[in-house]
Amino acid sequence: MRRVPLFIEGADDKVTSTLKEMASLISNSVYYADSSLRARMHVAAVWACNFTNYMFTVADDLLRRDDLDLSVLYPLLEETFRKAMQGSPADKQTGPAVRGDNEIVARHASTLPRELSELYLSLSKAIHDRHTQNQS
Repeated sequence: MRRVPLFIEGADDKVTSTLKEMASLISNSVYYADSSLRARMHVAAVWACNFTNYMFTVADDLLRRDDLDLSVLYPLLEETFRKAMQGSPADKQTGPAVRGDNEIVARHASTLPRELSELYLSLSKAIHDRHTQNQS
């Protein structure tokens, strides 16, 4: 629990100070965050965790079609997470979308069921657009 960040909000300065003292007994990382900030953080957490887990689920389903296990991707996943935690994830983005390799993107999309193909193309476009904007 010492590594888990805690976010506090008190009704006044005295309550906030008391909450900070209490939270500091549990965690080394205590921050003030009002309800608006916590809501935005929750959305960020959904993107980073819930959606990532869904991507793992899709990858697992795709691999199982060929009698493979998600564990074959563990070294790549570990490296991806390591890089993402060492700086800006945007700076570490790789793949055909970043390179603008539309031929590979289209080939990959064609191997997927319609709803996954649409998602793949949409995410690939978002990655490409983000990368292109950052280079300008």
